[in-house]
Amino acid sequence: DRRSRQRRAAKMAEAQSIGASWSGAEAPSPETRLDLETAIALLPDGARQVFVLHDVEGYKHEEIANLIGIAPGTSKAHLHRARKVLREQLAS
Repeated sequence: DRRSRQRRAAKMAEAQSIGASWSGAEAPSPETRLDLETAIALLPDGARQVFVLHDVEGYKHEEIANLIGIAPGTSKAHLHRARKVLREQLAS
């Protein structure tokens, strides 16, 4: 519970700093956010699971490995694949 609260607080601080850096710049449109959500939903199951746990929730590879029953190296490989696929989908 403490770790979750710390992650949430860190994400809020990061979101506020990003919002502050966008002052004067245009914020991402709702369509852009939907494109990202759609791209994440289209990821293969393992890659999507690791991407969300690592990049969204903030878990470490060792924690992810214990949670879903894979090796930490497999977690790293899934994350690499997810990021690559997302870059390709969002670039096109």
